[in-house]
Amino acid sequence: MAGDLVVGMLYNLLLPLLLLTASTFRYNGLSVVYFVFLVTLPLLPNPSLVTLRGRTGQFLRLIIYTSVTFLMLQCFMQIPFTYIPPHVSGIWEHVLYHLGIVRFSVVDAGNIVRLLAPDVGLFSSTLFILQMCKKLLRPVPHVSLHENGISPSNPEDVETSETESEEGSDLEGSSFDSSDETTVPVQSGPPQFVQKLIMFAAGLRLLLSAIMNTAGKVVVTLLLGLAGITLPSLTSGVYFGVFLGLVWWWIFSRSISMLLFSSMCVMMVFFSGGHLLALYLYQLPLPQQIVPPDDIFARLFGMTGVIRTSISHPHTISLHPHASWPDFINPLVLLLLYYTLVALLHKWVHMTEPVILISGGSWQNIHSNNLGCLLEGAGYTNCYPPPHYEGKDSPSQETESEEETGVKSEDLSKSRTETSPPPSGPSGLVIFGQLLQKHSYISALIIMMVKCGVSPTTTG
Repeated sequence: MAGDLVVGMLYNLLLPLLLLTASTFRYNGLSVVYFVFLVTLPLLPNPSLVTLRGRTGQFLRLIIYTSVTFLMLQCFMQIPFTYIPPHVSGIWEHVLYHLGIVRFSVVDAGNIVRLLAPDVGLFSSTLFILQMCKKLLRPVPHVSLHENGISPSNPEDVETSETESEEGSDLEGSSFDSSDETTVPVQSGPPQFVQKLIMFAAGLRLLLSAIMNTAGKVVVTLLLGLAGITLPSLTSGVYFGVFLGLVWWWIFSRSISMLLFSSMCVMMVFFSGGHLLALYLYQLPLPQQIVPPDDIFARLFGMTGVIRTSISHPHTISLHPHASWPDFINPLVLLLLYYTLVALLHKWVHMTEPVILISGGSWQNIHSNNLGCLLEGAGYTNCYPPPHYEGKDSPSQETESEEETGVKSEDLSKSRTETSPPPSGPSGLVIFGQLLQKHSYISALIIMMVKCGVSPTTTG
């Protein structure tokens, strides 16, 4: 339990923060790759013994290999920069500058650290996360230890050790049999503050899971409305339009089917992911040179320039003077919306519905009652099986016809009730009210657990 919790915190919390930090330390072509990793991260499954050998493990190793490659490329390119003067390289040095490879001889020490820190930090931290996931998810072997703490290699050694121990016990007159397996002393648990942190994380995960299970649609709707009003533009108008549509649909006490809402979530995932990537690309020097931040089209589509790169000092970054707090909050809200949508879709994908399997048998050999069950179970509620006729001399012919008439009338009434439309489910406002009533105690539970603390584990 604790190992899975720590692995989830490392992969779902620490790694996204590291990728986001690496993307904001510098703005060039190399950092765009890290931002693509940040957008791709929630699409992959959480680390486990199976996924570490599959896509999740390959993704973590890809981050490690990419960071090492970028670091070696920047260091290796300083060799040709030493022998080629800036006026000779011409346009190629300008192209390499936009890709993220600069001449360190014209950059101060602080900016050199800023340019190299994302690669070094991501390499070391991702390698640490990968090794910790493998260590925490590794199954603990169950080994029976004897008196010397070493498991015997074969059963003959066990018998030999038992006979020797019995002889020794007879000579010494001890009161216990040394052939019995000795118990390993119980190790003390982690420190108390670590236990408090684990319990707080477990309670927080319980709270978030309860919110997502009970009112996932409400949370997505609120985030869509927040993304629509943070920075008004044509792109944010899409979020606000979807928000208004969902709210008005629920006001009229109409429920939204899971298929329709999940389809809307998939479209919003693509739109918000593309919007985030476009916002990040606009912070690069070249797009701001093509379309300045004061241009009407940039403001109309919500492309706000927050990072400014001056022509006289191209290796230093600063903030635009007209940047305000909505310009900083808007990308964070979009990133939170994107991660929430992907988490909900992951949860809904793993929800399975009961499947009815029909055994393959001969149609002619199926009895009429079994055939009726098959037809009804397959969804053909308006179809009835043909009656099972017997010979003319059968005395039960009239009785069976009466029974079949009664069965038909019962099936007809049952089919009418089954074909009637199901009652509409609760609306989003009702779900939100139930969430406040049922799950408000979880926050108080987390605070009480952290406040009271955990007593240290006693050893036997």
